[in-house]
Amino acid sequence: MHALMVSLTARVGPLLLRILGSTNRISVDIPPDLIQSIQEGGNILAFWHSRLFYLSYYYTYRQRLPRVTVLLSRSRDGDYAYAFARGLGHHAIRGSTRRGGTRALKGLMKSLAEGSNILITPDGPRGPAFKVQRGLIWLASVTGARIIPASYDASSKWVLNSWDRFMIPRPFSRIHIAADSPTQVPPEIDDIQLEAFRLQLESTLHHLDQLCNAKVCASPGT
Repeated sequence: MHALMVSLTARVGPLLLRILGSTNRISVDIPPDLIQSIQEGGNILAFWHSRLFYLSYYYTYRQRLPRVTVLLSRSRDGDYAYAFARGLGHHAIRGSTRRGGTRALKGLMKSLAEGSNILITPDGPRGPAFKVQRGLIWLASVTGARIIPASYDASSKWVLNSWDRFMIPRPFSRIHIAADSPTQVPPEIDDIQLEAFRLQLESTLHHLDQLCNAKVCASPGT
């Protein structure tokens, strides 16, 4: 049954995402050259695990940006995420930087070296929610990849009773997407510097969350 559900996720999931996403009204708040930076590759896209659903739609279908390499866990839940990512046409690597998954890290570093973008949810795969893990900062430092943080919120949404409070926008709701300028982490940073960059990214993501929430809570046209 598990294998059947995973197969259905790969086939049906992207179609449902595309149908639902097409009903939403979108506004964005992103730096002028951000899309160009993403098209150039070599970036680490960073957003909370709970924001995967609609940002995947926006990246894949609205902007039609280059495929990414996604870091996913080896859990049963990760099987569904893997199938979904593959169904969207993206590449997926199973593992976790937080647990020191050597093979996963090598795969991510290879993708970056080849000029691809990678996607890491900094509080994944199992939390704690909304807390940036150190592995993402370390990876940016050793590879020279730029970190691009992003978030979104919806005027009406389902919030699942899961560890990450996973968000799914309701049909015809208003969506606001926000992102910050790419951040470069210097090479050979020490633990104090690494922690400073970790806190900075965490603060930026929370700021983007608040910005998106304020936009969708405002009355239309304001």
